[in-house]
Amino acid sequence: MVNTPSQEPANKAQHGQPVAHSQPNMTQTISPPGIGALISTDGLAEMLGVSRMTVYRLIERRALPVYRVCRRIRFKLEDVQNFIEDQRTPEDQRQAKNLIEVFKTYVGP
Repeated sequence: MVNTPSQEPANKAQHGQPVAHSQPNMTQTISPPGIGALISTDGLAEMLGVSRMTVYRLIERRALPVYRVCRRIRFKLEDVQNFIEDQRTPEDQRQAKNLIEVFKTYVGP
């Protein structure tokens, strides 16, 4: 049986090659005009080196402001940076500096 164009699988390109479907990058930041860059709960957990459950605990304690975009929780990177800086104590200054450097890799120069 010969496949006619209408019988071709939807995931095949014109020449029979599979079409790659890209997966969304969970740590990718979104920058709506006037709001600044936003990050997902998974991205924040990765950035801080904690579990998603820890991020949800921070939300519950209202330690970080959240934004809801189409029922999804997002964080403003500026708020995350302020949160990290607020966690700084004299003995934790070196660790806080490392977190800020990680933060800068997400935001860029």
